[in-house]
Amino acid sequence: MRALERWRLLLDGDLSGHENMARDEALLLALEEGYGMPTLRLYGWQERTLTVGYMQDATVFAGCTIPVVRRPTGGRAVLHWKELTYAVVAPTDVEPFDKGLQFTYYVINNIILATLKEIGVDAELSERRTAEYRKKESCFHSASRYEVTAGRRKLSGGAQRRLKRAFLQHGSILFSVDRELVAELFGKDAPHRMAAIDEFTTVDMGRFRKALVENMAKRLSVSFEEEGLTEREAYKEGVLVEKYLSPSWNVKGKTALGV
Repeated sequence: MRALERWRLLLDGDLSGHENMARDEALLLALEEGYGMPTLRLYGWQERTLTVGYMQDATVFAGCTIPVVRRPTGGRAVLHWKELTYAVVAPTDVEPFDKGLQFTYYVINNIILATLKEIGVDAELSERRTAEYRKKESCFHSASRYEVTAGRRKLSGGAQRRLKRAFLQHGSILFSVDRELVAELFGKDAPHRMAAIDEFTTVDMGRFRKALVENMAKRLSVSFEEEGLTEREAYKEGVLVEKYLSPSWNVKGKTALGV
């Protein structure tokens, strides 16, 4: 299999939920359609936002006081706020990503794990999915296989979407937990199942982000060049924004927009 050398580094600020999900999907579709490029995107959120999985029943969050946006990936609901969110978009036929979903998940999460250990967080990868994984609405209620935990609590969770030629894996690395809102959304037990970087170290997000990029480059044997979206990708994102603003998509997972 061919090896990759040059990747784009896309450093975004804090965006809205619909912009974040539209941009991630635009990057995936651009690469799938042959005009994108391998990308590591790092970003944040303008406000507290709840994302739900591609196939998740979102009606349980009816009346939610914060924005609810459906992701292009599967899994369960995530409250996004004080976190570093990452997205990796790359071809499916390039090492080490050509070995399937689970191995790709292992590779990326192992890089996150190594970066956390560098800044003093005693973290580890979950060896297997717990029996209660699908019994709760919250992604952070329990860890799936190869997700990052600290003190037996989940610190980073993610989800993956694989197409024929390209894949997207994105996820949250928690710096802090809004325990009051988490309890309101997912139950009083939910905050106690979540870990965050601020429990273990005073290292700030900027330093961690820099270390994560360095580890990604080293362990994937790639070089990063910081760039923005191309015109075609920006156009694709603009079309997709309408989808992620649509209540029919965010609540029911359906859209009449053709995207």
